[in-house]
Amino acid sequence: MNFDLKTLELPAAATEKCDLLVVLVPEGFKPGQDALSVLVAHALKSGDLESKAGKHLHLYLAPAVSARR
Repeated sequence: MNFDLKTLELPAAATEKCDLLVVLVPEGFKPGQDALSVLVAHALKSGDLESKAGKHLHLYLAPAVSARR
């Protein structure tokens, strides 16, 4: 299994072709207009995701995101 650590802005991360994309969301996250920012903002607003250490949300085949998971 190969792992690559990359520092990407969310619009670029959404287009990254990979099996798994891990996105770290800081407290005070300010979303942009890109698909991944909107997805994270909706998850935070609905309470499905918290921007705290140890909190996570699994997504599979998210719309407008190239990663499978």
